[in-house]
Amino acid sequence: MRRIIIRQNSIRWCIACLLLVVPAFLFAAGDKGKELAFARVLCERDVMVEGDSCLVNVVVFSTYPFGMSEHQKPLKVKNGRIRRLPMGRQHLQRVLENGKVYYAKVVEQYVLKTEQVGEATMPEREMKIVMEVPVRSADPLEEMFGISVPTKRVEYKLNCDEFRLKIKEKPKRTMMEMYNSGLQVI
Repeated sequence: MRRIIIRQNSIRWCIACLLLVVPAFLFAAGDKGKELAFARVLCERDVMVEGDSCLVNVVVFSTYPFGMSEHQKPLKVKNGRIRRLPMGRQHLQRVLENGKVYYAKVVEQYVLKTEQVGEATMPEREMKIVMEVPVRSADPLEEMFGISVPTKRVEYKLNCDEFRLKIKEKPKRTMMEMYNSGLQVI
């Protein structure tokens, strides 16, 4: 009878250790090899008409809270003109992107005005962010009981891919459209 109780206790102890240790190893192994941050250029339109303008946002997504460490140089756009908008106070947001939760922030905003039919192109560029990465303690019980986890600042470089926007020709107006708009038709 005593042997059965000892075996049951040792099995319970082994299960308890596995439940505490295995998630810690899985969590630590999960951060390695993953991309910690990426930048994406988002535009309100897919195709634009020649001579029209639109808002273009550069958004940074990160697995940890972050701040920008440097601002970018002015951009030159092929087949268009670009004007940087002043950025007010921007806050981090939690967003769901591709089934994963990220911290996101609009870091740059531009007004893009198209000039010619074809394709407007914003070049690829590099950005630097400073992330607040949690430092894992040796004792897994510290995190379980609500003790705050210390963080360290890590500078991270990321690339913002080239952005292309198709520009189509301005549609011609018919005589009836001009007549209905109140313009004089000769």
